[in-house]
Amino acid sequence: MNSKNKRILIVDDNVSIHDDFKKILAIKSFDNIELAELESLVFNEPHPTSRKSPAFWIDDAYQGEEAILMVHTAEQEGDPYALIFMDVRMPPGIDGIETISRIWKNHPNIEVVICTAYSDYSWDDIMLKFGETDKLLFSKKPFNVVAIKQLAHALTTKWELGKKNREYLELLEDEVRKRTDELNRLLLHMQKLKEKAESSDKMKSVFLSNMSHEIRNPLNSILGFTELLENKKDMSDEKKIRYLQTINNSGKSLLRLINDIIDLAKIEAGHLTVENEVFDLNQLFHDLENFYTLEAKEKKRTNLKIIIDVSPNDGSFFFTSDQYRLKQIISNLLNNAIKFTTQGFVKFGYKKLDSNEIYFFVEDTGIGIVKEKHESIFQRFIQAEMSIEERNGTGLGLAIVKNLVQLLGGNIQLKSESSNGSLFYFTLPFENNANQEVNIGKQNKNQNTDYNWKGKSILFAEDEASNYLLLKEIFEPTLVDLIWVKDGAQAIDLIDSGKHFDLVLTDIRMPNKDGHALLEYVKSKDKDAIVIAQSGYAMVEERKKYLSYGFDEYLEKPIDIVRLLNVINSYIG
Repeated sequence: MNSKNKRILIVDDNVSIHDDFKKILAIKSFDNIELAELESLVFNEPHPTSRKSPAFWIDDAYQGEEAILMVHTAEQEGDPYALIFMDVRMPPGIDGIETISRIWKNHPNIEVVICTAYSDYSWDDIMLKFGETDKLLFSKKPFNVVAIKQLAHALTTKWELGKKNREYLELLEDEVRKRTDELNRLLLHMQKLKEKAESSDKMKSVFLSNMSHEIRNPLNSILGFTELLENKKDMSDEKKIRYLQTINNSGKSLLRLINDIIDLAKIEAGHLTVENEVFDLNQLFHDLENFYTLEAKEKKRTNLKIIIDVSPNDGSFFFTSDQYRLKQIISNLLNNAIKFTTQGFVKFGYKKLDSNEIYFFVEDTGIGIVKEKHESIFQRFIQAEMSIEERNGTGLGLAIVKNLVQLLGGNIQLKSESSNGSLFYFTLPFENNANQEVNIGKQNKNQNTDYNWKGKSILFAEDEASNYLLLKEIFEPTLVDLIWVKDGAQAIDLIDSGKHFDLVLTDIRMPNKDGHALLEYVKSKDKDAIVIAQSGYAMVEERKKYLSYGFDEYLEKPIDIVRLLNVINSYIG
């Protein structure tokens, strides 16, 4: 701040007071140059180079309201006042103390000197009103010229230093904000469950609310209908079947939710992998057609047609990709399509393109998605607008679909408008596998359903009694001898006793000795012994890992009954 913008406001209803201040501060006479030079040294002013030189920019206000307006205007114009000399009594308007109070409310950094000949307010009264402050001083009338000059120089310099400090603090705060923004971007990158810092709490809240809803609904059905089955002894077979179907459907819904959560966690951690295998693409799509035709009926979509469009329509079409993940992608898209389409059709299929690619699609005549939502619909926890009765789900399905399609080498796209249906489509690279044979038996197709294992024995290691009771019911028609132990240690003791088993079926996590320890022991006794693992702690893509440990087969929980029977039958049937 140079001498030209040391801006001071004089507030007093007496015009002569204004003249006095201007004589003291605004105009300097240099008739005695030696005295002027001495004065410039004492007050740290520029060396006098002319006969008259302005030291301060002084404005006049004669009432409190006028002063308040002038302070506000100066601040708005970017040329604020550094110091105010304020009278106390200024009838008929507000007094100086009230004027200071109103000015400081919006401009707290201005230095103020109260100039008065009276003592309407004691120092204690003023401190009670303003509190402890370093921006307020007293000067009694009549003025001491030197004191006024000292106050003007000292307080305007103090104000300028304060201004520089505030600007420096603002600069630091701006730098802190920039660093904070960088840190937030890093956190957003590392915590991909958040899309934006501003909406992360809301997204979490919506996600947790939806998750709670999605978990509690199937659990409520499972527990409620199970209790009804237990308590109603005279229930008809038809009603029992209906209750059991509801329990089964609710369990599958809960399983899909758990798989989605695990898949999302693996995607976020970068641990989700895909496996290439040769499989019959036509068979996969026809299986989906059968399943979702029933699904549409169960959802009471009586006016909804499920249409499959594959080429060729019959025969086999061998394709190399991750069969499980491709099925998961199409299933998620079909679930959404059926969920939001009450009438018309849901059409899905594939066709081979000239570019050696396979074009996959799922199309519906449902409620559609507005264009503004096309990008966000694939983000985690986000759902498009829907009717009140359909507003549920975790918002994970399409986010997982997008990541899975990318893992398989494609990029999913959407064509849709509100109320005009939706088309999801993507392409995957194709290699001609027409001459490669596929082991249909391993795809659970055309399997023998008449199992007779009489004379065979299975050692079942599992710490959950309910899982044993389930397997006992499943295996009862096979006539197999099922021996149950609660952990690996009991299984080893039983084997050491000389008991022979045709097959060992073991859980992975158990108290005492786990499934890995049991595997090592059994294989150390007989490297050709059959040991099958089952676990609820791993996903399908980890099958290779378990097989690499030495297990002959790996099954995920909850167990697929048909797959379980087929696998065991392939070893002891």
